[in-house]
Amino acid sequence: EPLEQLLDVLPLRSEVRGRPGLHLVAWKQGEALRRVVFADALGAHEATSEELAEAALQGAALLRSLGEEQPRVAFVADVSYGAGRHPSLERLERARDLVRVREEGLAADGPLAADVALDPALQARYPGCALGGAANVLVFPGRVAARAALDLLTHTGQAEAIGPLLWGLRHPVGFAERGAGVDDLTHLGLVTTALAIQVDRAERKSDPSPLSEALEEAVSAFLEAEHA
Repeated sequence: EPLEQLLDVLPLRSEVRGRPGLHLVAWKQGEALRRVVFADALGAHEATSEELAEAALQGAALLRSLGEEQPRVAFVADVSYGAGRHPSLERLERARDLVRVREEGLAADGPLAADVALDPALQARYPGCALGGAANVLVFPGRVAARAALDLLTHTGQAEAIGPLLWGLRHPVGFAERGAGVDDLTHLGLVTTALAIQVDRAERKSDPSPLSEALEEAVSAFLEAEHA
């Protein structure tokens, strides 16, 4: 399998417990540009709670690396908090709890319906909701749901997606989707390079370099241009 061969060359970073595939998705909402991480369109059909938690943590780290100071993680389901009990909802609840233990202070909640996750006004109907604003990391219960949501947004022209990105490797890797054009490849290369510089900077505990800052600015600029 190509992914296994890749891992032989580029192993996971020591602190990483899984290998979720992340998509950086952007769309225009009014005058604002919204950037959201979708996880995990490369993963298992039914991910374990541990895999879902790792996807959430890596998604939050990806956003921080691109300048987002406050990631908010939502574990997405068809209902909010679950009127009835189902194993898939229990997996999401356990993943939420794992994230809260592993990274105190990271806003994470679920299971949440997608509209509730993205709309603070709807969240207000649930006094216990811990997001504190619109989610910008959406973790789906498995590959099928993540892929379906991603395709609906991108193929209707509502959003631009970059990825999948394997952020947990020693050097981040971006995969080109089948049929990717020149612009798609350019954007993917730009973002993957910016992420690689971020990982290297974190490991060396060094300050941002002019190249790193320029790449981060370029990522934001191209997302703005795509949705101007």
